[in-house]
Amino acid sequence: MITLRGHVASRFGVAAPNLATVEALILARTGLHRMAPGTLNVVLPDRYLVRADEVIHSAEYFTGEVLKLQRCRALGRRMITMRPDSHEFTGSSAANVLELISDLHLRRTFGLKDGDTLEVEVEGDEVWWGSPEAPVPEAPSV
Repeated sequence: MITLRGHVASRFGVAAPNLATVEALILARTGLHRMAPGTLNVVLPDRYLVRADEVIHSAEYFTGEVLKLQRCRALGRRMITMRPDSHEFTGSSAANVLELISDLHLRRTFGLKDGDTLEVEVEGDEVWWGSPEAPVPEAPSV
């Protein structure tokens, strides 16, 4: 298992509508039970090439790109890193951005904001992936 450290950042805001077109495929292939809309972007100091556990093939996605899906854990929770293969082409700065798919809206649930540091674990084994998840924090009382 490798731990990557980066910071939360807003980017283009197109993940929610784009991924809605393949949500059923992502859920079926990754084992997630549901997906919150959009992704949480984590900008790493260096490039990281996603090691796909599953893929959405180019014929299945409206842009014709392959979507690489890799298991990851952050904040004690199971998530998926999603990356279009075009983001890893030579010279692309997008290879240093992890787009996290979760069953929770991560910004709202964990109070994350741009600039916050986040650790993301990748490349773990089955024991790592199957270990219990951290409980969801209670919503603050008003």
